[in-house]
Amino acid sequence: MGRRSRLSPRATAVPSALLFTAGVVALLLGITSGPSAGWASVPVLGVFAAAAARLGAWCAVELRIAHPMLDPRLFAIPALRAHCLALVATFYLNGQYLQHSKSFSPFLASLARA
Repeated sequence: MGRRSRLSPRATAVPSALLFTAGVVALLLGITSGPSAGWASVPVLGVFAAAAARLGAWCAVELRIAHPMLDPRLFAIPALRAHCLALVATFYLNGQYLQHSKSFSPFLASLARA
């Protein structure tokens, strides 16, 4: 017989996942729109404000639920915070390099990183 997990089934944190996804998408939209529209332009600043609001709401939701998707208090650990930032920056910059320097399409750049 197979082993049974001792973990109890949890409800999916749909609002939390939606807030996090919307916040990260807004942040990436601001980063990618900044060079062409201008970093101080109203649309770019608006997207960054939306990202901050959504990610702030995500933190508030995550801190209040019994079983968070990702506990925001983990980012209080300096080494973990630095490694997460370095990982995200590496993936983002690698994609930018492949698209702009090597003329890969976004699809091919994604495949090359996989």
